[in-house]
Amino acid sequence: MTVQSCGKGAGLSDHFRTFRHMHLTTELRRSLRNMDHAPDNLRLVHAPAMQGDLLLGAFDERANFHAVPVVMFCLEGPMQVRFRRKTCNLSAGEAVLIPQATWHVWSESVNRGAGFGVGWLGDRSDLWLFGPDHAWWWASMPLEPVRSRLRHAATAPSHQRLDAVRSLLRAVVAEDHDAFSTVSPAIQAMLDVILQRLHRGPKVAELVRASGLGRSQAYAAFTGFYGLSPRRALEVRRMELAEALLSAGTGVSETAIACGWRNRETFSRAWSRHRGAPPRAMRGKEVSDRRR
Repeated sequence: MTVQSCGKGAGLSDHFRTFRHMHLTTELRRSLRNMDHAPDNLRLVHAPAMQGDLLLGAFDERANFHAVPVVMFCLEGPMQVRFRRKTCNLSAGEAVLIPQATWHVWSESVNRGAGFGVGWLGDRSDLWLFGPDHAWWWASMPLEPVRSRLRHAATAPSHQRLDAVRSLLRAVVAEDHDAFSTVSPAIQAMLDVILQRLHRGPKVAELVRASGLGRSQAYAAFTGFYGLSPRRALEVRRMELAEALLSAGTGVSETAIACGWRNRETFSRAWSRHRGAPPRAMRGKEVSDRRR
């Protein structure tokens, strides 16, 4: 089930002529309409500092992590995201900037509100909408300027973070969105493997098993959803995860093991093949960039 894309620069509320024909709750309809006002309504950004958290392992069996920074915005509360040493309780107009490579739990028993999340995978940014009935909708967007603004928000000093996230939200609500669609159980199961086991170096076979589909069906479903094959998505995500750790100053050997490579040599070859330079050239880059 999909909703046709709106034109460049159109507000998200322009989608709702077609949303009326779909099985959406009144609460979710209202919350989605509020997305157009998210940049102006933003009043607080939670930004927990959790450097090195991935290396400590999951603190909860439901915990997952992202290889890239993600922003979650609360349209209607309450919403709760739990981290290892901090719990962020969000009300309307608040956002949480989830650092990359950081374990967290989406508290479904508490989350009776509505909101949206923004991240990216491969050459597309993505937008996740969720409502009080735990319904999830997904849409893709062009990679830029969303990715660059999200990266800027993730590294901005605290006194600039609110404006950086507001700039990101303005880019999101003004962007040309592909059709919204529901997320099938098979797709969600494959995404869960990436969100929860990426650091163990999962193989494509694990995604296929998780989906409950045949190999060709799983490949077609995943590729149709994300625009990347399962194999390519795993490669891209592991490299992004490794980049996050190296940029934060994690050693090359420690990064290799943390991201599921057998040893430093195997990781270094894979990194150099993808990036054209040895991984040591990336180490500490984010830290040095922040000091400039």
